[in-house]
Amino acid sequence: MRWVHIAAGLIGIGSGAIALAALKGASLHRRSGMVFVYSTLVMSGTAMVLAALHQPHPGNIIAGWLMFYLVCTALLAVRRPRHYARQVDIVAMLAALALTLVCIGLGLFLDIDPRTPGGVPPRGFYFIMAALALFLALKDMRMIAAGGAQGAARLRRHLGRMGGAMFIATGSFFIGQPQVFAGGPLEWAGLRAIPVLAVAAATLYWLLRLSRGTQYLHPRDSPLPR
Repeated sequence: MRWVHIAAGLIGIGSGAIALAALKGASLHRRSGMVFVYSTLVMSGTAMVLAALHQPHPGNIIAGWLMFYLVCTALLAVRRPRHYARQVDIVAMLAALALTLVCIGLGLFLDIDPRTPGGVPPRGFYFIMAALALFLALKDMRMIAAGGAQGAARLRRHLGRMGGAMFIATGSFFIGQPQVFAGGPLEWAGLRAIPVLAVAAATLYWLLRLSRGTQYLHPRDSPLPR
């Protein structure tokens, strides 16, 4: 399972980079985006299993849970199921609320022991993740109350959540796995932070372009402005 996790992670980072760089809405963007979706779901799913059973690490479980949620809701923003779409959105919102409660519980009651295999994030990490999960759940609640996201709002939801998942993936690899780069040109953390910051910058760039009010009939019919 560890090798499946590693392979899925590398494929996800590569396909996600292509999807970010490609013309939005074009064939290359859609195909690379779907590869990113499938590989990221495998990567986050195996990360949660490995963190729960093989090497206990609550931080990895939380990160995997959040990434799985982000990718699923980002995909649902542009590929709505024909039936029970509202029910699916409600389930996703409840998953974000559950993550919020779990993070608060870990932050309040987890016995932080630095000797735990793999290390344990400080309490502040769990409260930050709780605030993020609550923010996403409230966005879900607002969308459900409005009857769904349309036009540019739909694309902003898709781009923001895909970009968030890509940010977690690149950060987990380049920042969270320093032993992989030991002795190499990327041993310095400052260099490894560049791809993570590039993902954040690209995501913010497209979100700002969409915030100008550009409307589309369908996200797969009209590419975003370049």
